[in-house]
Amino acid sequence: MTNNTLSKAYLPGFKKFQLLFLFCFMHCITVAQPKQWALIIGINEYKPSINDMVSAGSDSRRTWTNLDGCVNDATAMKDLVVSKYSFHPQNIQTLLNAEASRARILAELQKLVDNAKKGDIVFIFYAGHGSQVKNSLSLEADKKDETIVPADAWKKGVEDIRDKELAKYFNLLLDKGVLLTVIMDSCHSGSGSRGDNFLYEPPKSRYIEEANYDAKDATIPERPEERGALIFAAAQDFEFAKEHRDENNQPHGAFTSALLKSTQQLSVDASANDLYVSLAAIMKYYGKTQEPSIAGNTDRRNGTLFALPKGALKNKFTVPVSRLEARGVELMGGFAFGLNQGVRLANGTDTLEIIEMIGANKSLAKVVTGVKQKIKPGTMFEVVNWASSKAPALKVFIPQAVSAKDLESFVAAYKSTRDTKKINWVTDISKANPDKIFSYVEGGWFVNDKKAGRKKMDAFTAAGLQNNLTGAGSAFVTMPPANDLYNAISKQFTGYNNIVIVNTPNESQYSLIGSINSNNELEYGLVKTQVTVQDTTESLPATTDFVNASNVQEAATQISEYAFRIAKIRDWLMLEGPKGTNKFPFKLSFQGYTSGAIINSDVVKVGDTLSIFFEEDKTGGAGWKTNYAKRYIYVFSIDSKGNTNLLFPSIESGNVENRFPVTNSDNTLAEARTHLADIVVVPPMGADNYFILSTEQAIGNLSVFQQEGVLTRSAVEKGRGEYNPLEDLLFTGTKTRNNTLITPVTWGITKSILRTR
Repeated sequence: MTNNTLSKAYLPGFKKFQLLFLFCFMHCITVAQPKQWALIIGINEYKPSINDMVSAGSDSRRTWTNLDGCVNDATAMKDLVVSKYSFHPQNIQTLLNAEASRARILAELQKLVDNAKKGDIVFIFYAGHGSQVKNSLSLEADKKDETIVPADAWKKGVEDIRDKELAKYFNLLLDKGVLLTVIMDSCHSGSGSRGDNFLYEPPKSRYIEEANYDAKDATIPERPEERGALIFAAAQDFEFAKEHRDENNQPHGAFTSALLKSTQQLSVDASANDLYVSLAAIMKYYGKTQEPSIAGNTDRRNGTLFALPKGALKNKFTVPVSRLEARGVELMGGFAFGLNQGVRLANGTDTLEIIEMIGANKSLAKVVTGVKQKIKPGTMFEVVNWASSKAPALKVFIPQAVSAKDLESFVAAYKSTRDTKKINWVTDISKANPDKIFSYVEGGWFVNDKKAGRKKMDAFTAAGLQNNLTGAGSAFVTMPPANDLYNAISKQFTGYNNIVIVNTPNESQYSLIGSINSNNELEYGLVKTQVTVQDTTESLPATTDFVNASNVQEAATQISEYAFRIAKIRDWLMLEGPKGTNKFPFKLSFQGYTSGAIINSDVVKVGDTLSIFFEEDKTGGAGWKTNYAKRYIYVFSIDSKGNTNLLFPSIESGNVENRFPVTNSDNTLAEARTHLADIVVVPPMGADNYFILSTEQAIGNLSVFQQEGVLTRSAVEKGRGEYNPLEDLLFTGTKTRNNTLITPVTWGITKSILRTR
């Protein structure tokens, strides 16, 4: 038999061997691919029923309070990791309310340890109460361990889950070589929260007083964050984590709400540190004083949220179908993702349009093209165009109005007490942290004591004030508006689609405050409902100027203009670019004017001179491509006093030489970095936001980027070309609340934050 004959005879068997080898090889590749695991916990319900307390016994030494937003947080995070980060639902374990018992949480943590392999991604999320427990053997000065509180902690003998217990499981996961990300939206201690001035009742905090037992645990576990874990926490260990209602009145943790908004604004390739800076700023926009924390080594901070390589995920936003309905298709995505009525989604030739928002995590869409009956639950639809939210940018609380006669008596009682009681009578709440705050809400007067909390007063008289000032070294009194001022302000606000008056202070970002100034005149202004004294991370003004109330119409006009300016700032700060793959891959960078050194930190000092550059952003992988269209760019800043300033181009030059990038004849980049402007860092301390807005159509009226905004929307300029829907977003304040704007994917916005010290 010749060699040739031998080859032909064994060729079929050799091909089978090749195919078998190829199958085994591909199978090994599939098996070797890292998996993504998640344990997501959300607990609203802590307070046991009377029957449960009797039958099972209760730890009566703690006050059990329910929360509002933890289940929303958990379901939103699950939807987020599925829709944006490609987690498989079958690898996600969700524990809600009673499911999240101590035993079950620990069992699920052990399952993660058992199932995860080297290189796998593990995500652990917790939203619920946090607390502390005594640990007499601890080396920490306070002899306490921080805890998360399981749903059955009210039962006798059921302990909290201490940070040292959690660290044990985290370290077991890290021992196996997994990529671990942990996010905790709960309080970390019971101490006071850093100078908060609650004009009214403070929002719910995710804290329960500490358990009355001694853990007696001398172990000192290795810190997971020093071994490769990335850990986000909602608050510093001396702060409360607050609950919050978002612009659509959906309850969430303020931290989780801000994190969701940050993931909407940034790409999947954004670094964990960029996410942290963004969400911290957004929490300030919400009016929350807590400061979130991030812990992790340099690689984890500079890497993506789940340590995936940049470019591993497509920068797109997908939403799964949950079920078919009579009117259309129910989607597993709602307000929490920034979805709104009018958003369109596609999967191949099937397209949907959202017609109703059901809540934080659900929406209803009609089938625009395709056959509804052929759409299967679980099918992923990608967002192909975006609709702007109908939710107001600013919510203002105005106390219930009183008659002119009643207001006059309140002012007289205050002046009489002030003249006789020699304490520090605060007139500017944003610059002081008084012991007592007196406010009118729900048709009655309340006193909020910095230590004792809030209680209702019998009457606001000189005697009533005196009785409630015992032990106080300082006090602040805010007067309600008279009927005529309330009506005048309400009428002014109806002209704006981005401002709404709310009935309860905890829904608001700002409140109307009445104060007696040093000249004994009654004046009104807007103050953050949750004021923070000297917060150097603040991004919105703590207060506006106050205006004299003697001329009602002038006061109402000025106050409404202040509200409009703040709403415009919030519009910019919260604005999301359209979803889709048409990304404009450029960013701002900063360097020292004199030194020329690149600024890699987000902290600068008053007096620094900086140069701003426009450069390619390669963090998403591909960078500039020749098939991208050039865009007009507008660079502007917003400081913590609410000033906005156009940095490039100048108003005088208009849309000249601001079409970028600059390219060579072959459409390659002509220069790596383009110098745009030089700035000097000036007071006040706070967070200054720098924006780059890019759009394929020029914006005609550049005054929208200046300090005071506009009160009326200008007409489309002649010769400017096709009407630009983005301009509607720029000229907010005159459209009705029922209008929804469809935003094409021909513009984008990116934000940089520099904190001034």
